Amino acid sequence: MVVLLGSTFFDALSGAPFWLRFVQENGLPAPLTATLGLLAVIGAVAGAYQAATRAAGRRGRASAERTPGELAHSIVPIAVGYVVAHYWSLFVLEGQRTVALLFGDEDFDAYSGVITPTGVANLQVTVIVLGHLVGTVLAHDRALRLFPRARAVTGQIPLLGLMVVYTVAGLFLLFAG
Repeated sequence: MVVLLGSTFFDALSGAPFWLRFVQENGLPAPLTATLGLLAVIGAVAGAYQAATRAAGRRGRASAERTPGELAHSIVPIAVGYVVAHYWSLFVLEGQRTVALLFGDEDFDAYSGVITPTGVANLQVTVIVLGHLVGTVLAHDRALRLFPRARAVTGQIPLLGLMVVYTVAGLFLLFAG
């Protein structure tokens, strides 16, 4: 899930003006820069997840080594939110073309009336925020089972911080592109 989340995050980052400028001005070949950027973003997402979940385990007095695996399900809705936000219009438009090609209609023009800038923006913000809300609820539910009752709330503070960082970063990329 971390690779899916990180690669989708990088795909959004790769269209941002500051990233495009960096790729053009850094002196390295663009494919090498993109590969290194992809690996760096996936590494940053993985590192942030590991750090936050292990800190939650320590604060909650649970196994810091087991906590990342125990909370992994909570990033599924976040990753799904980012994938839907990032690829929705591509899926709708190319999905129409794919179906038309399957039925032999090579002159098909996709109906783009359902893909408006406002509609896409509203959908993107909605699925990103919903994904984070559902992820937070799932993490909270699991933390209540993992941590002793007296530590259940304070143990979740690192996860709350991670969810806020992921949300802000996702919305930043949404509006920076």
